Amino acid sequence: MKFPDRRSWLPGIAGLAALAAWLAWLTWFTDAGIRRFERHMQPMAAAPDAPRTWCSQRFFVEPDSYYWLSYARELRARGAWRMRATSADNAPYGREMHWSHLVVWGLMATSRILETAAHLPPSVALECAGRILLPAAGMVFLGALFLLLGRRLGWPVAALTTGALATSPEILWNFHGLRPDHHGCHLACAAGMWLCVVLGGMGRARFVADEDVADLRLLEQRVVDRQHRAARIAEDDLDAEVRQRLHQYVRARTLARH
Repeated sequence: MKFPDRRSWLPGIAGLAALAAWLAWLTWFTDAGIRRFERHMQPMAAAPDAPRTWCSQRFFVEPDSYYWLSYARELRARGAWRMRATSADNAPYGREMHWSHLVVWGLMATSRILETAAHLPPSVALECAGRILLPAAGMVFLGALFLLLGRRLGWPVAALTTGALATSPEILWNFHGLRPDHHGCHLACAAGMWLCVVLGGMGRARFVADEDVADLRLLEQRVVDRQHRAARIAEDDLDAEVRQRLHQYVRARTLARH
């Protein structure tokens, strides 16, 4: 069994480090900016030692974000893993709850980690988990995309594609630290399924369009003609690395077009 050269993974490691630094900085910058704004807007306390526990709280930009936090808090208080009804509103009857549990479980797990590692109170840990969860999910999604494209189409194509996504407003909004929600998970699953289908060859039936096949044959023929003129070799002796590069080029162009 032949293992890939370790040096071939160095661009991947560097890309993951850059992606993690970008998302971590963006999350920290957003939270730090809000905290700085809140410090300027705080009213004068009645006494220097007056309790101001609300200063450690975070706010979010959508009402749905608070629903997710309340679901995670309520589910943890019940000691259960599934929630079919909630008492968060419609008192005193409550109502049914049909939202996905992936975000709820993520908030519960992240909150527990913050309580243990940073010794935060449960309420503050849950709100900080709401800040961290979606950027961490974006790191997993974009990191997996970067590695997959890097191994299949080359690191330059992976860096260009992932960099464009990591800086696009749509991706940043769906993985933003101010709105824990399930839309980022939906986006990651949909993009992952589409990418696996495309890179998997569409079921090995027709991966590339007819014009792409024709372009690939034309490129291969040009390389063969040049090698014929230089060394008079047969078409079957086309260098494997050159053929692989040609296939990567056509696949990258097909991916960009789709």
